[in-house]
Amino acid sequence: MLARVGQWLRRRNVVLIVVIALIVGFGGGITMWGGFNYVAAATSSNAFCTSCHEMHENAAEYHRSLHYTNVYGVRAQCADCHVPKPFFKRVVHMIGALRDVTGHISGVIDTPAKFEAHRLEMAKRVWAEMEADDSIGCRSCHSFEAMDFDKQPKAASMAMHPAMKSGQTCISCHKGIVHDLPDTSAEAASMASLFPPETASGAAGAITVATTPFYLSAADSADGAGEAGTLWPATGVSVVGHSDLASEIVLKGWRKKPGDTLDAAAGQPIVQAVLKPEAARAIKPDQAAPAMSSGAGKPTAVTLTVWVPDKALSHDPQKVWSGAGTLFKSTCGGCHALPAPDSLTAGQWVGMAEAMRPKTSLTQDQYRLVLKYLQTRAKGAGETAG
Repeated sequence: MLARVGQWLRRRNVVLIVVIALIVGFGGGITMWGGFNYVAAATSSNAFCTSCHEMHENAAEYHRSLHYTNVYGVRAQCADCHVPKPFFKRVVHMIGALRDVTGHISGVIDTPAKFEAHRLEMAKRVWAEMEADDSIGCRSCHSFEAMDFDKQPKAASMAMHPAMKSGQTCISCHKGIVHDLPDTSAEAASMASLFPPETASGAAGAITVATTPFYLSAADSADGAGEAGTLWPATGVSVVGHSDLASEIVLKGWRKKPGDTLDAAAGQPIVQAVLKPEAARAIKPDQAAPAMSSGAGKPTAVTLTVWVPDKALSHDPQKVWSGAGTLFKSTCGGCHALPAPDSLTAGQWVGMAEAMRPKTSLTQDQYRLVLKYLQTRAKGAGETAG
């Protein structure tokens, strides 16, 4: 009997000890939870985030953005975008943020020049984190389901629909929406290195590598006088003659009257050449082109024989198109997910490219080359309008 009582007491003690341990542990956990949340909230405030001098420029960019001031009076805080709300992700983020403390102490970005030198590296790291989290910060305020696509600007609606269908994440397209984009021009190869000039040695096929003036005679081409118009980059031509440092070429295209451009396809604004009046008078009907309905405002197949400097031509079209693709990927892909060229028509790409051009560091020739690259691969690019 006494043995049974002893066993019962020992079991009770064990239970009591376990209960006490659970109470203490629970209380300690609550205290730690509260302490962590207090520290996390204090170190995630806008005042704390912008208190270091390294963040002053970031703060100025934020204050200029629509996330700070807008017609709706809704303001996103730094933490809304940069600090995950789920507990364990927030713990990991706070531990990773210790890197910023180390950087502050060591002076990695303690001057504007140093900050700019590291901006691309830092931006890529943040973009990767947001992409890995499926833009969880963005989605805390924005959702496809709540969007009224009919009220969005046309370009935005055209981009949002396929993004919603493919499950694309926000940061893929919306880099630079608050903070200035880093300079990616160093990552894009120069036109000269992409397309080294080649002398026209009698080869029949050639392609322009830059915006190129053309002339109606070899003499004018040699003197650089009497320019009759310009060829746009990536315009295919046939070389039919050669004189000194100039080549006689035949350009084929479609002209819509009245108009001063030759396009690559009927009814599609893929510019091949811009004509001055003297060049417009020199064009001839292209008898080899398929017959199409005629009439006022209808495009007509034409040919134009002119002279251009040899240095303007390459006899390796694949090299030019490969270089154009490199420019597209390095420039446009540095800021958002690359759209498929056939997601828009050639005409739609004109509007989209014009809207995005101010956000890039492309030269005029690079811009025209990338536009031609997209248009020749656009939806219905091989079709012609009657």
